[in-house]
Amino acid sequence: MRTIRIVDLLVKIANGEEVPKQIIYKGRVREFDYEDKDYTCIGDTDYYLFHDTLAEGTGDKMVTVLNDEVEIIEDTPKEDKKIEKLDVVLLGQCDNWLQPTIDTDEKIRAELNPYIIDVIRENTLVMQRKINELIDKINELIDKINGEEK
Repeated sequence: MRTIRIVDLLVKIANGEEVPKQIIYKGRVREFDYEDKDYTCIGDTDYYLFHDTLAEGTGDKMVTVLNDEVEIIEDTPKEDKKIEKLDVVLLGQCDNWLQPTIDTDEKIRAELNPYIIDVIRENTLVMQRKINELIDKINELIDKINGEEK
């Protein structure tokens, strides 16, 4: 589970950034209240993390509280995972797909025009390359987004 310091949560709230919806602090699950801009204990909406915890602290205790880390239960936004490229091995399976069985008992196969088979192979390869190019671009965008979060 990822963690974040209380002071960093306060900075995110002050800057209007997205914050985790749920966290754990001192063994209690807390949920973000968008109206009050504070975390309340689930089941005890009268206790607020920032208001009540920071009100208790002074001097060194205040610094300690601000540097306390909380566990993030639900991270917003979630880190995107990269997409895997299509495997070239799939192209070799075209031959199996292009030879449909007519009669399963006798294994009689339909004969397709070799020109049609070549066209299908070529088109499959072109589509595979284009899809892999798109996957590369998407993965670049995912890297940029994930890089900016960290």
